[in-house]
Amino acid sequence: MPDAYWGTPLTGASTDLAAEFPELFHYTSIAGMSGMVETNSIWCTHYTGMNDASEASVWKDALLPHLSQWLDKNWRRFPSLASGPAVALGQNRERRIEDAARAELDHISSIWLASDRVDLAPIVNPFVSSLCAHGKGRAYEQAHGLLSQWRGYGKEGGVCLVFDTRKLMDMLLDELSAFEYVFGTIGTVCYSDNDELLTQVFEAAIPFFEFVFSGRKPLPKKQFLKIKDPMLRLAMAIANIKHAAFKEESEIRIMMTPVLTTEVELVPDVPITLPFKQIRHRTVRDRQVPFISLFGGSSRLPIKRVIVGPAARQKRNAHIARGMLSADIEVTASATPFIG
Repeated sequence: MPDAYWGTPLTGASTDLAAEFPELFHYTSIAGMSGMVETNSIWCTHYTGMNDASEASVWKDALLPHLSQWLDKNWRRFPSLASGPAVALGQNRERRIEDAARAELDHISSIWLASDRVDLAPIVNPFVSSLCAHGKGRAYEQAHGLLSQWRGYGKEGGVCLVFDTRKLMDMLLDELSAFEYVFGTIGTVCYSDNDELLTQVFEAAIPFFEFVFSGRKPLPKKQFLKIKDPMLRLAMAIANIKHAAFKEESEIRIMMTPVLTTEVELVPDVPITLPFKQIRHRTVRDRQVPFISLFGGSSRLPIKRVIVGPAARQKRNAHIARGMLSADIEVTASATPFIG
């Protein structure tokens, strides 16, 4: 599967992303930059706590047509859908099939991805951090940042930390080897209008949906293993689908799923050799959102340079940013006009 769907698995051989995008861009506030530089860490927020409220639902709208179409072709095989005279006569079949598809996607959302039940989702706890890839043909954004990102910081202004992609991936590998994780990936998101990739997402998940609509009967271990990988891949895909309205961001997403203590309780034979990752919480818009902190310690974040965004006091922000960094990291002021 292409990186745009699965993300680049974090292995030593994963060099394609860094070759295509040698730099990655992370927009934040001056205060956010201070916290990152002082602690040498990046926060990954639970998928359901992302700033974009559509994140937790757009994947359902994107996958609904694929699941409905598949059910329309296969409904006779599943007793829960094939029962009842209305279905037998073909009456209201389309509506019943779409309702069944929507209900299952809602079930996945409430059980797998509800952040207030984060401890109850053994293999689907994606924590994500977002960056932008201003690649070929985006010379202005590479030098001055993306206007739509700057607008989010208002008159106070923001900054853009420009990371060395290869070094960042190396640090992510070190993180995976230091704590118990189910998986870790980094790659471009799948935008909701990319039907080719969404088709691949759905086709890879068919064994799981076969299990679901067959009645979710308990499976022998060998058969369970056949659906475990499609379940995991579906979870990865769900957390990697973003609304097409944000395509100009060219988002690159770090996605980390730590092993939870409850997973070990549910599956006692899971081998544990590393420490568990601490799940912390912060208040966002009056709700508690889980997050994890990557890295930390004495290793510096691989910041190559910093772009200071347009602001009422841009020079002051640039001075503050320079004071946080070592002399070898360049700080430049974006030429994007400030409109206060």
